[in-house]
Amino acid sequence: MVVQVKSYEGEFRDLSAVKDIERTIDDADMGLIVSTATSVGEAVEAALDGLREDKGKPVALLYGAQLAAFLLKHVPNVA
Repeated sequence: MVVQVKSYEGEFRDLSAVKDIERTIDDADMGLIVSTATSVGEAVEAALDGLREDKGKPVALLYGAQLAAFLLKHVPNVA
């Protein structure tokens, strides 16, 4: 798995994380982008869809409330 972690406030619009995953996913089974953003722009969603289709591999996006819920569930002792 290749992972990109990005810290953003508000909407996630920067395509650099998608491009970073694209450059490295050939050597992995899947990709994951993790972000502190609260929403995702249409261009990022479209780029992810294109990347999934082009590479034939899953690429997940974990952000905002989903990220908070994941951390609370899987890392309960984080203070």
